[in-house]
Amino acid sequence: MAAPPLRNRRRRILILLLLSPVFFLLLFPFVERLRGHIALTRFKRHLASRGFKLTMAEFKSPRPAGENGATAFLQAAQRLPTGCMLVTNPPPRMALLSSGRAIVGFREDEWVEYKFTNRWSDMIADVEKSQPTLELIRAALAKPVLDNDVDLTAGVDTFFPQLGASKTASQYFGVRTQLSLHEGRNREALENLIAQCRVSRVLENDHILISELVRIAIAAIARTTLWEALQADGWSDADLAKLSQIWQSITFAPNMMQDLEGELIFILSEYDSMRKSNSNAVNSIYGMQKFAPPDDSERPWWERAVRLAPGGEKCADFVKEQFYCRLWRLAWLDQDEVHYLRFMEGLLDIAHRAESEKSLAAIEPALGGLLEPSGHTSFYNNLRYPQVSSFGILANSLRKSMKAEAERSLLLTAISLKRYSIRFGKPPADLQSLVPDFLSSVPTDYMDGQPIKYRLEPDGTFVLYSVGEDYKDGEGDSTLRPGRTGTFNIWYRNDVVWPQPASPDEVESFRKEKRAGK
Repeated sequence: MAAPPLRNRRRRILILLLLSPVFFLLLFPFVERLRGHIALTRFKRHLASRGFKLTMAEFKSPRPAGENGATAFLQAAQRLPTGCMLVTNPPPRMALLSSGRAIVGFREDEWVEYKFTNRWSDMIADVEKSQPTLELIRAALAKPVLDNDVDLTAGVDTFFPQLGASKTASQYFGVRTQLSLHEGRNREALENLIAQCRVSRVLENDHILISELVRIAIAAIARTTLWEALQADGWSDADLAKLSQIWQSITFAPNMMQDLEGELIFILSEYDSMRKSNSNAVNSIYGMQKFAPPDDSERPWWERAVRLAPGGEKCADFVKEQFYCRLWRLAWLDQDEVHYLRFMEGLLDIAHRAESEKSLAAIEPALGGLLEPSGHTSFYNNLRYPQVSSFGILANSLRKSMKAEAERSLLLTAISLKRYSIRFGKPPADLQSLVPDFLSSVPTDYMDGQPIKYRLEPDGTFVLYSVGEDYKDGEGDSTLRPGRTGTFNIWYRNDVVWPQPASPDEVESFRKEKRAGK
């Protein structure tokens, strides 16, 4: 006997109710995918209407005329040994003390590192062996063009051999400069210092963030070597004018603007590569975790729970790589790309302001406001936006470029002060006295947008400084900021002060502490 119609209808309704969550779960990723695709198409159209370059053809400018020395540089620099003492245990270079003054490394006959005593004579063999290779590098650096021809569309497959090679070359030239200063051979020291300063040009045309950050680090190495050189006697005004001319051409804030534009091309290409391959998505989202595993507090709750079980680490990795990444690519990849591009649009707008206003203090509120809404605000946003963890790194790169500009202003001013003293026998009363013979204008402190700070002391020494990261003028206060314990970084101080050389008592105390392993 057939079931009554009413009972059949109720059964069908019950089945539909039971199956509706399943249908919803199956349909939901496709709805999210469609939503993301529409939003991404619209947002790219918006970026194009604002003049943003979204393809390599739009971004890449023609290479300047002249011979390109990048390949010759890389081939030579990769031949430099990286495990020798010259690299692993170099002499101290502008080693900062708690007082804010610094050790002049080239004046030390020996130094202790990792409880090993090193001497200049121990480095002679490494120096002599590297001489032919460094001559090849020097010749390459003198070429009119240094372009590594980086393909920003290669995504996760992009390879940057020039980064390590540039850092190694800079280290070699820095130690050779110090050795020449130690032996009183200023002419040779100048040649090596000029070569070290020129190394940053190797990365200048890469136009991608990682290269610019390494370039900033290389410039910081050269800055400490130049500080050492300025403590030596026997320079002529013409010698120092050459160094000033080189550093006038080394810029950071304008370069960061171009690098972020290149980073935008790279990001678009990276998302395209993640669409094509799940392994590319895994490498992009979790690749860095292999080298720097996150703290448990930074992991989602479910991953922390799974990892507590036996074999939980492998299980969690399997879920992330084979289940989550595949679901993310299906449902949320386009939404995540829109989220990333919105952040990049805001960051590039702020970078434009930074270049024109020349003040980190002026753009800091905008940077903070840009980062605040991009954080993980819900469990669902955690699923959709795994790439948000890199936003802080991107914003901080802009801060680093402004700090590098402040350091460059200090350096250019310090060279000019030395030139003034050579010509007139004493430091100037104020920085305006350097204009126009030594500087076209007083350099800007990129922390507050005001001229760099200077004060002539009664004993004939001077205080040269930037207001630092708190943007407050402490009148050259070089004491450590609250919470900072390491003395080696000039940015850990209340003001960023160009160091004076350490006193004889401080030098002796430094030597004793190093010998004691402190």
